[in-house]
Amino acid sequence: MRFCSVSGARIITTSAHAAASATDFTVSEPGGDAASTFWQNEDMDVDQARKLVLISRDPRSYQGSTTREPGEADPNGATNIAGVYVVDAKDPADLKLLAFEQLPTGHTTTCINDCQWLWTGGPAATTKMRNTLGWTGRPIIVTDLRDPANPVGHTQAQDAVDVFRKDGVTAYSHDVQVDDMGIAWVSGDGGTRGYWTRGRHYDPLKGHRRRASAEDPVPYAGGTTPLVRPTQDDFFGYFDHNAQHITQKVGNYPSGDLLYVTNENIIDCSVAGELKVVSLAGSYDGQGWASTPQNPFRLNLVGHWTPWGKPGSATTGTCSAHWFTVNGNTVVQAWYGQGTRFLDMSDPANPTQVGYFRVPSGTTGVTSGSASATYWHNGYVYVADYRRGIDTLKFDGTITGTPDGVCWGSCDGAKVTYTGTADGTAGGTVPATLSLTLGPPASFGAFTPGVDGEYAAATTANVISSAGDAALSVSDPGHLTNGAFALAQPLSGFALDRLAQQQAVALTGRTPGGCRGLLT
Repeated sequence: MRFCSVSGARIITTSAHAAASATDFTVSEPGGDAASTFWQNEDMDVDQARKLVLISRDPRSYQGSTTREPGEADPNGATNIAGVYVVDAKDPADLKLLAFEQLPTGHTTTCINDCQWLWTGGPAATTKMRNTLGWTGRPIIVTDLRDPANPVGHTQAQDAVDVFRKDGVTAYSHDVQVDDMGIAWVSGDGGTRGYWTRGRHYDPLKGHRRRASAEDPVPYAGGTTPLVRPTQDDFFGYFDHNAQHITQKVGNYPSGDLLYVTNENIIDCSVAGELKVVSLAGSYDGQGWASTPQNPFRLNLVGHWTPWGKPGSATTGTCSAHWFTVNGNTVVQAWYGQGTRFLDMSDPANPTQVGYFRVPSGTTGVTSGSASATYWHNGYVYVADYRRGIDTLKFDGTITGTPDGVCWGSCDGAKVTYTGTADGTAGGTVPATLSLTLGPPASFGAFTPGVDGEYAAATTANVISSAGDAALSVSDPGHLTNGAFALAQPLSGFALDRLAQQQAVALTGRTPGGCRGLLT
């Protein structure tokens, strides 16, 4: 479910695991069947500026399978095709299909860099992927959406993003959520990892600053979230369905330190998947990307929560945590079998239930609930329910903390109060500064007379600039000379990095081959 403003009207866009009607444009897709279903497009997205609806297509749509490749013989006659639909929603009463881009993935799709790009993930790997690539699940596939009528998927295996996510194995990348810092958090089998997708940032895997893009993101932090129950050491125990990076200060935890994570594990309600709170401390140097079975890295578990045994809890059946959104220090989360739960996260180690909405079975004339997702929006909470459709709720409790702006369309600032110690502020005036300090003189060492070769020497420079990023260039130093004698080949020089406000860089000079005219 997403919210979009069209001609001043608020529009809810939603796709669901529901029977396809005769008016569903996906039914006329090759391989579609009005008696079949278009399902497993679990997390759609909306381009607010261009009024586009982006919907993933899971290979299981229309009786398909995760194990077979498109074009393989299928006992159901299914195509097993995955990808993304691009829909023009400028006129909500007359949706138009602009394009369908076939991809190797198709379970969720998310806008990256203002919807100029899409990241599409899931589901499980085909048999061929497992046998030829060693994948246990499908990674993130990037689509160029700068021309929405002609999207271009980067479909080659070497172009995939978020590979080797589970202790060195490429596993199921399930969902992507972008925080208000612009970091894209990918959750799935083996944990949750964050990536810069624009700007220049330090890459802990490569050891230097470089430019991030949707096609070549820079790792930020994250890794495998620890088990709540050590006995659940399997796929579902480590399956992070979705996650949100909490960029504000919560309790005693500094801004940006926490991740809230859904562990989807649909089993007996007493031991089902829970909401987990983990700390990113110790994961900023690429530890989550270097993890192996022999040397595993795990994030720190701060807290976890389940409705089991709490007021309004189901006592039988199967349950699991599912989609949630955050408003200040309040989480509203949908639970299979447990309805909608409102949690106060002011103490992240001990989440506290402050409200719930659950429609149990057994009441004549009332459809029981099966909540899938919850969304804060303009003072209300919208619950997407597999059986009931959409329930609209109003939370009349007090929301503590500060809304951080990541609430699937908008956050609700009403009745927000802050309790505790706020982050301090500091300021001052910095005079205009541009300085360059060179290190010790560079030395080429001894030349070998009469032999062609390349000689290199290096020194350092420390640059301080109050003007933000600065480019350090090295002009042509000319030719090495000894009195009236000079080398035929000129000396070259270069700097190894762009500069931030203050940074030490390496300067290198070279004399190229052709040293037969060596100085005498």
